[in-house]
Amino acid sequence: MIDLLIAIVLSAIIPNLFKLAQKKECRQPPIITLNYLMCVVIVIANFFISKSQGAIFGVTLTDVEMNSIILSAVIGVVCGVFYYLGFYFFQKAVRQSGAALSSAFGKMGILVPIILSVIIWREYPKALAVVGICLSVFAIFFTYFDFKSFRFNQIHAVLIVLFLFGGMGDFSNKLFQKYCLQSHSMIFLFFIFVSALLASLKDMKSIKNITKNEFIIGLFLGIPNMLTATFLIRALFALPAFIVFPMFSGATIILAMLLSALFYKEIPSRKQLVAICMIIVALVMINL
Repeated sequence: MIDLLIAIVLSAIIPNLFKLAQKKECRQPPIITLNYLMCVVIVIANFFISKSQGAIFGVTLTDVEMNSIILSAVIGVVCGVFYYLGFYFFQKAVRQSGAALSSAFGKMGILVPIILSVIIWREYPKALAVVGICLSVFAIFFTYFDFKSFRFNQIHAVLIVLFLFGGMGDFSNKLFQKYCLQSHSMIFLFFIFVSALLASLKDMKSIKNITKNEFIIGLFLGIPNMLTATFLIRALFALPAFIVFPMFSGATIILAMLLSALFYKEIPSRKQLVAICMIIVALVMINL
């Protein structure tokens, strides 16, 4: 549970760094690419530290299992591509359906790993937890969805693609937990962020000069991003998916709002406060 709480705190920092980048008029492609670059640098640094202690990627030579290493690399590449595609289609969805609806569909992607974990590995939640999961998903949708201005023509196929790709990115973490050794997590993370970095480079073709703010914020963003992924994986080795993903998503929303209120004086609206209350109730139900 401690690993999950740390992942939540780190994850809540990320949207606030994006908000800072927006206030500093930073462009997103450099921010995203530099973020992935920093993630790769951290993993490589871990490699050299581990090597100096007689290990590779945090795994002693006597512990290496080739099947796990190969699967870690393959799943990592797939996960990295899903991470990038999730971001790419989020931008596309924002242009077609608006930021609020896109955020709702993106966040609801947590249903994908939960449902697949039930189907494939029979990770059945208790009845009360099912109600809590449904309530948390509704609260997420309620947070971002504008009922007054909604029009059915805002629903585009790209929203479904965003939902699926975002969810499959999360599910890739679950695949690693089920079929690879936890000690190979650095290998998994290395291939995630290298593949995401390479995919993001295509958006950098039109960027000629990177500003100082873009450079600093982009690199700094990579630190909580990398650590969030690390602790989320550790949480999945200790807890079932139906606890990890709703808690991670719901609690991150709450903490991100609180941090935004603290640093940017953005006081939550009445609607957001209601959603926060629903998420809190949902998280309690999931953990009972």
